[in-house]
Amino acid sequence: MRIKLQFTKEALFDYKEAFDWYADIDKSLSNSFRVQVDNLLDKIIEAPNHFPIVESQTRRAILNRFPYGIFFILEQESIVITAILHHKREPRQ
Repeated sequence: MRIKLQFTKEALFDYKEAFDWYADIDKSLSNSFRVQVDNLLDKIIEAPNHFPIVESQTRRAILNRFPYGIFFILEQESIVITAILHHKREPRQ
């Protein structure tokens, strides 16, 4: 059984905000951002325990090319993406 991904409203907003910012610069840059996020989400699904806990139960996976981290919580049958943030932003509590 493949584990389910769930996104909070805030995480979806974070993603859209970053994607749109890169799209304003160059469409190919926003596409590259999307591909990197998708690839990292696949890695999170494959091995969620591989990523370090940064606070309480929240783990962080870091994008390679872009200065963003994906914050998530591993639950019983799902992974909840709580934020997709630039490294200079503080995660929400």
